[in-house]
Amino acid sequence: MNTPLVRSRKTNVLKGGVIFEVSSAQEAIMATRAFGRAVVVKDPDPKNMCMCKPSLLYSILDATPLSVIARVRTGHFVEAQVMELAGANFIDESEKLETNPYGFHIDMDKEIINPGIMYVSTVLDVARAVSLGASAIRLIGASSPTDLIKKKNKLYTDMAKGLKLLEEEKSGQRGGRPAPVGNPFMMRGGLGGPGGPGGPQNEIEQILGDKDSEYREAAIKLCQSGRIPLPMFACDVVATPLDAALLMDEGFSGVIVSNDVFTNNLNPIRYANAFVQAVHNYKKPHVLTRIAAEMGRGAYGAAGGGSSMGGGVGGMRGPMMGGPGGYRPPPVLFNGTQEQKAAAVAQMTPQQKIAAAKAKMAMSKNIVAN
Repeated sequence: MNTPLVRSRKTNVLKGGVIFEVSSAQEAIMATRAFGRAVVVKDPDPKNMCMCKPSLLYSILDATPLSVIARVRTGHFVEAQVMELAGANFIDESEKLETNPYGFHIDMDKEIINPGIMYVSTVLDVARAVSLGASAIRLIGASSPTDLIKKKNKLYTDMAKGLKLLEEEKSGQRGGRPAPVGNPFMMRGGLGGPGGPGGPQNEIEQILGDKDSEYREAAIKLCQSGRIPLPMFACDVVATPLDAALLMDEGFSGVIVSNDVFTNNLNPIRYANAFVQAVHNYKKPHVLTRIAAEMGRGAYGAAGGGSSMGGGVGGMRGPMMGGPGGYRPPPVLFNGTQEQKAAAVAQMTPQQKIAAAKAKMAMSKNIVAN
């Protein structure tokens, strides 16, 4: 059944957890073992700007019992229907794929059956998502967790401004002056003042002032209620477990973590589980302190990247583990198949083999100690 209540209950599965991007069945298995809440299928080919291959979706569905989210192009309801028939549990209308120059969007009430996720950055985007039957939203357009929090707060600030404008329109007054003729929001502040013909409009005035917009009524209801009725997820800026905890504490319903946690770490399952632990315990500083301490002493075995807690995302430094001037063992030695491990070892020098063996012993000691 495709009813808002049924879709809402299905979406509740995603709330309060971590959603991992995966580009292979092996990564889907690791996300499952890390106790993720769901996985987003990410095509491994960066040149592919449309939906993922059905064969990739089939392999991930076979590998994990978690809910699977499939990305489709904005407004491309045919791709959404194909992904549904292939077995996807959720449809994500993604801005990361080919852009839509005509502004079309999928009508998630009529064109698909499973719950849909839309991206938003303004109040108008939220109103559009509500009108088209989206079951969840992703906040985009930020460069850091704090920037994403500012964008979220701006949504609520704009809704409060919109409510004030609606009250002024209803009373027929605007700053003690009679309401102007025509568009009630165009001349706020007087002729030539802010919002007037000679001055700029702010975003919420444009939204509420456009009486021909099909989403205006939904925007008015948002402003009057003062709340966003859909779960909101954070994505693209979740680089560490502490970022995930910060975003959860600021009111997000969950976080979407890149598949870099699986490809850039020597102990990917444990590092991915650190995100899950941080999300579940974001109100418990002693748990977050333990996670930060484990990052500092290299318990997650980062193979690349940078961090303020050491060399790499997990903080592993030194001549053995890839600190400045040292050797970094390839991740395939720790999470690859037997054939991949053998091929990697065959290309190593004797000194590199010794360093890799010591690194593996150090990781084993960390795992036992924790």
